[in-house]
Formats: sequence, C-alpha cells, structure tokens
Amino acid sequence: MASAEKQNDNGKEVLDFRVRYLRELLEPYYERTFSSEESLAAAIFPRWPDEFADDGEKEKEEMVSVCIKGVLEFASRSSTVGASRLVSHEIDASTRSYVVPPGGLYFNLGLDTSVMNFRLLELLPPVSDGIECALKVSGRPESASYDALSYVWGAPTPTKSIIVNGVEKLVGANLYSALKTLQRPVKRCLWVDALCIDQMNDEEKGWQVAMMADIYHHADNVLIYLGDEDDDTAALFAFLNRTHDLDNESSVDDIAERCGIGIEDLLTSYHKFTLRPWFTRIWVCQEFSAAKNLPTWVCGPFTASTPSVQRDMRVLFTRCTESQILWTADKVGDLDLAQKASFEEFTSPLLEATRILFQPGGGHFYSIPCIMYPQIKRDCTDPRDVVYGLRGLFEPAFRDAFYPNYTITLDELFSRLSSWLLILDHWGDVFYSYPRRMSRSFPSWVRDFSQRPVALHTPWNDKRHVGIPMLSAIRDGVWFVEGVILERISETFDIDEDEVLATYSRLWHLDQFFTNPDRAITNTESLLSPLKTNHSLAHWAIDNSGEDSTVITHLPLIRSALNIPHEIAAPRFAFFDRRLQDCELLSDQDLAHMSPHEAMTLNESRSAEHSRWTGRICNLTDLMSHVISSACDREDLIGASLFDYPNLRGRLLAFKGSVPNRQEDLPGGDLPSTNTHLPLTYSKTLDFLTEKGDGDLIEVLLEIVETINKWGLDSSASAKFPDRTDKDIKIAEKSVEKYKHSIERLAHDVETWKDTSADTSNAEAVLAKAMDTLSMSSATVETMHNSRVSIQRFQSAPAHMVERVTNSMAHRFQHSSFFVTEGGLPGVGTPGVRDFRAGDVLVWLDDMLFPIVLREVIGSE
Repeated sequence: MASAEKQNDNGKEVLDFRVRYLRELLEPYYERTFSSEESLAAAIFPRWPDEFADDGEKEKEEMVSVCIKGVLEFASRSSTVGASRLVSHEIDASTRSYVVPPGGLYFNLGLDTSVMNFRLLELLPPVSDGIECALKVSGRPESASYDALSYVWGAPTPTKSIIVNGVEKLVGANLYSALKTLQRPVKRCLWVDALCIDQMNDEEKGWQVAMMADIYHHADNVLIYLGDEDDDTAALFAFLNRTHDLDNESSVDDIAERCGIGIEDLLTSYHKFTLRPWFTRIWVCQEFSAAKNLPTWVCGPFTASTPSVQRDMRVLFTRCTESQILWTADKVGDLDLAQKASFEEFTSPLLEATRILFQPGGGHFYSIPCIMYPQIKRDCTDPRDVVYGLRGLFEPAFRDAFYPNYTITLDELFSRLSSWLLILDHWGDVFYSYPRRMSRSFPSWVRDFSQRPVALHTPWNDKRHVGIPMLSAIRDGVWFVEGVILERISETFDIDEDEVLATYSRLWHLDQFFTNPDRAITNTESLLSPLKTNHSLAHWAIDNSGEDSTVITHLPLIRSALNIPHEIAAPRFAFFDRRLQDCELLSDQDLAHMSPHEAMTLNESRSAEHSRWTGRICNLTDLMSHVISSACDREDLIGASLFDYPNLRGRLLAFKGSVPNRQEDLPGGDLPSTNTHLPLTYSKTLDFLTEKGDGDLIEVLLEIVETINKWGLDSSASAKFPDRTDKDIKIAEKSVEKYKHSIERLAHDVETWKDTSADTSNAEAVLAKAMDTLSMSSATVETMHNSRVSIQRFQSAPAHMVERVTNSMAHRFQHSSFFVTEGGLPGVGTPGVRDFRAGDVLVWLDDMLFPIVLREVIGSE
C-alpha cells in the first residue's frame, strides 16, 4: 500500500498536470480550432484556466472538474438537435420511475441522498443449517464499524435461500458459501453489495455505487472471499502461513520441502489460486486498493493476510514460469492446457493476480485512465461497470464526469469515455487496444469497451511518430486531430482463406518483408523508420517462445520439407568421407619401409588433402545450416523454394552466370504467390556463396531448390523423406576418430626421429597442420550436430507442443486482416478488425505507436 505522503503527492501531481494541460495545450487548441464559436467560453470554460491556476487546491479541483465536464459535453453534443443542447450524464428525474414495493425487504429501509447513508448486514450466529441476517440503515461509512466483503456474484440467477429481516431472500451460491464461512458464535456486521443495495432501484444503485470506494476505504477489514476450497488449496495456504523462512532467502523448493509440501503441489495450488474468478472481476481493483487496512484472504476455511500473499506471489510466479512444470501438463484446474496454445495464456492469470496485489492502495493514489484501460482483463455483469467499477481509482474530475448513472445507454457512456481518453489523456492507441467501434449510430471514434483490450504485441520500443501530446478536440461528434497521411491500401486479405496454400504464400511474403531490414519503404522511408524491425510475425504471436523464428517454419508443410536438403547433400557427404579416408596419415607398417624424409613428405601431402576435403565438408555443412535455419537473420530458402521459386531460381542462375533472357522463361513450377512491388533479392544467400567460394555449393543449392519446389507441387507432398543426417554425422565422426589416431602415431614418430638427430622441422610443421585439420574436422561434426538440432526442434517436439505454437499464431492472426499499400508497404491490422478495403488511407496520427486506417465516406455511408 502507498504511504499517505505518497498518496497526497500523487493527487496534487495529477491536479497540477490537469491545470497545466488545460492552460497550455487544450485551451489554445480549442480556441484555434473553433475560433468562430462565440459561445465556446461559456460552453466549456466558465473560467479560463489562467484565472484559477493560482487558486487553492479545493477551488482548483472544482474548476478542473467543471472545465473537463464542459469539454466532454461539447464533444457529445448532438449535431441533429442543435448546438445549444448537450447530452447530460446526470441522473434525469424523469427516469425515477422505480417504486419500492410495499412489504418488500427495502420498503422501510429507505436511504437519503442528502445524508449519503448506507445499509449494513448483521450476520447472525448459526442456529440451524440455514443463514439468518438482519439488514439495517446506518449512518455514513466513516462513522460505522463493519467488514466489507469482496467476492464474485457468479451466475446471474440466485438459487440459494437465506432469511433477511424475517423475509426469504434468494442469493447466489458463492455469496451463500461466503456467509456460511463467515458466521461466528456472535453476530457480525458486514457490508455486502448484493444485499445492502436495492439492486432493482437504478437511482439508488447509482449513488450507492458512487460511495463504494469510501465504503471499502472506511471498513474495519476487507474480506476477500475466493470461494470454496479444493483439493489443492491447503498446500498454498500452508506455505503462506508458515512461521519460518519469511525472508525468502532460500529457494522456493527448499522452503516448500521444510513445510512438507511437494514443489509441484505448491505450484499447482498457486496457479489455481490465480485462476480463481475473483481475479477476473472488474470491481476488485477498486475494492482492494481502496482498503485503508490490508485485506484478509479467505478460501473455504483457510485464511491468509495480504502481507504474506504479497511476500510470496513474486517468488512463486518466477518459480512457476521458469520451470514451466505446469505448462507441459494437460490441465491445471479449469484451464485446459492441452487446448490452450501459448505460454502467454498460461502466464496471463499469474500476471493479473500480481498486478492487483501490488497496485497502489489506500484510496487516494490516483491512476490514469489511459494506463488502466489497456490492462483490463476482467469481467462484469453490466458493461457500464467497465467505467463505474474503476471510477474510484481515478482522480476527482473523472469521478465527477462519470457519476454512476444506470439509466443512460451504453453508447452514451462509451462515447463519453472515448472523448476523455482521446482529448484529456491524448491516448490515440485506444484504437489498437479497443479495435471495435461502438455502433453505426455513433461516430466511428467511439470505442466498444465491453470487450477485453487487445494485448499490445510490439517488438519495438515505445517509439512514437512525433513524441508530443496528441492534441485533439471533438465537436458535434467530429474528431479533430493532426497527423500525416502515408499511403493508400492496394490489396487486403485474411489468413483463413479457403485456398490454404495461397494464404501461406501471402503470409510468407509478408513475413519476409517484416524480417528484411534492407527492404525499401518507398517515399515514406524516413517517416516510417521507427517501425523497422527484424522481428517476425511469429514474434508477435509467441512472445515467450524463446526464439524469433519466421512464421512459415511453424507450418506442417515446411516441417515436412526440412529433411530434403540433407537428402540432396547425403551423396556428397559420403563422397567427401571416402576422400578423407584416402587421406589418412601413414600407418606403422607403411613407415617401416620409408625413410623419415619420405614419410614426412607423404604425410604433408595427405594432411593438405585432408584439410581440403574437410573444408568442403565444412562448406556443405554451413550450407545445410543456412538453408534450414529459421532464424530471422537468415533468408527462408525452404519457403522461397515453395512460394518464390521463379525469382529465387532466377537469381541463383544469374549468380552462376547462366540466367535465361526472360524471367518468365525459367523452368519449373510455380506455387501461388503475392504480386508485390518489392521483390526479394536474397542478398544474404548470394553473399554467403561469394564468401565460401565453393562452386559446388551453387549446384547443391539449385538442386535443393528445384527438388523442394517439385515436391511441394506434388499431390503426395506429405510423404516424408528418409532422414540421412544421423548417418552423415556417424560417418564424419568415424573419420575424425581415425584421423585422431593417425595424428597420435605421427606425434610418436616425430619424437622418434628427434632421438635419431634427424631434421624434424618439416615433420613438426606437418604435425601442427594435421592438428589444425583435426580441429576443423571436429568443428564440422559439431556443426552437423547443430544442423540436426535445427530440424529436430520441430520434428522431435511433442505433437501437442507444436500444435500449441501453431495455435498461438492462429489465435493471434485469425481475426486480423493483412494489407499491402500502393507503395508496397506490408501491414497487419489489430485482431478483430477485418474491414480494410482497397483505397483506404493509412494515416499516422501524432503520438501514436502505430498508423491507423481511415476511410473517406460520402453522405450517410
């Protein structure tokens, strides 16, 4: 929890920021944009910010709220009813049609808005199997003594019966379980929203919800009820409530062992703890952070204090993610890991739980809406609670602007929230986090906040277009903002087309552009330089994959083709091995019939030949690694053989010096390909061939490319080529071992010749060269092993793990559209946005991470 001093500083900082923003940026921008609007001052700024900048804190706070409400009202003016009428977000007296039914539970328990009182629930001692309570009207929260309950409502239809003031009342199963758990031999005073607020009375619900931050803040204790215990609950709570190793200096495994808990049992219990529905509620952030006293955690009969939970959550998170013990399982609690694709989905609940536990608290540390809304991964029954459930975390001006009102429509509320985020928080990236517009009846800049935000997957640092606040204004539903027009979209497509091969081809071409740092970006190159990256599309989809492989390497088609290069190279490896065996150094029997000089001369010749053939093996091995590598610093030649065959083969033949006169005259088949303005050059491959200077490599590569292309066009392409790599490695290892023994004999002979006073300088040189050759041969074997590992990464992985990687990418891109601009710039849209069209304009607005797509409309379109 934040200290009181820190909380006060934060409140003053937020207020000072708002005053400075209104005075230095927003007011001048409005005045410049709407200079002809005579009533602007009266509609928005009854007092200009310059006039109240030096007022006291309370006066400034009030005037900031007035000015901000004026900005929001000006933005939400209805253009069809005249400029003089504003859309009000205050509670309309005409909507107060609800009448408490006579004889009902709340008939004699009315509340008074002028007093701002509330009700409390007395939980009576157990007298039978049922639950009995007494509901009463209390004064203001700060003058009462009570515990506040934080829990999950559960199913919308209550099914359990309790007695309140002698009247039967139906409640949810989870609340029933909580009340049963919290019963004591003496009565207990609680605040429970489902019972202390008349949920049928929208007017009462509005102003009582507005008090909730105060209610949780002034409670003697906040009780977080997680639900009934399960078979794994005891392990975690025993760990949390231990009396030793409180400094966590020992490892989690050692502490768990001293607690008599198995590490897998502990991690399973911890992960299931974070999967509890309580962590998914929108209200929990406010309820937890508002508490002035650290909450108590309750799960069935088990309890733990917040300090103990905070103490252990981070170390458990680290241990759980590092080991991935649970991620390799099929199921943890209700999370079906066999069906969940990515490591991100496994760690997401862990991160969310940690975020709640360590957010600033105490009720006066104000968060900023544009910081909170990208992170919200929580649910609520009423979508309006996306605003009202977080309202207590924000500054007073936000609370005033969004006073809970359950009588207004969702469109109106989200329009107001969009206005705040765009104008007051200048958060243009709201279009990425919330890609869906609210409705056709409202402006396109109004976002649908009822959906969870899209996680921001970006391999870039926080580089923005201009780096200054995005100044904007909204008037009569029209958003005025500044930015730069880039290019128009020329082609769009989705990855779930019926033609799977054509889709893979297009995806492959896009991936090559994304991963090629030397690609041209037409006339917008300098402007778009912050968006250049070597990261692939797969990097966006699999943030925790541990590697940055290209998206195409995860496709079954490519995984099946990984053996082809080694099958092509196998005869050459065998031929080179036979030449190596011919170069074996002289045996003892041979040396017996030769003079030292003759032996040294012949050994020198054979060592040179061995070095030559070892170099050929090294070059061929490097080529194999270059071809099958999936890293983004290499060109994907297997994918190119399938999806860019004419271009790749043409460039290889040109490098060889025998290219036909016309590109279309090239022999061989051609798989579906994307027409692109930016042809691939394969400069890295050509540089590699130039560096090696081995003419045979180009022949091998051409044969590999042609074989893969023919194989890909064959209807029986699913057939698996035999794996020769292991055999090649064994041959090379055998050759190295023989040569090692020969060198040992040569070293012995050199020592013998020294004893006879013969000139051994040439012999020592031969020995040194042979040692270098041996080192090169050993490195060749190691390289071949590494090459084999590149294949085994996908072919030997468990099937369900490979499926998770593939499913992760499908989950990331299946609801996205890809596009290419008229200048050849490739891009991918936010998940959920699939309405790109040719002719749409790509625009980069000030202070945004990504460009956005705009469409010019005519009339009522």
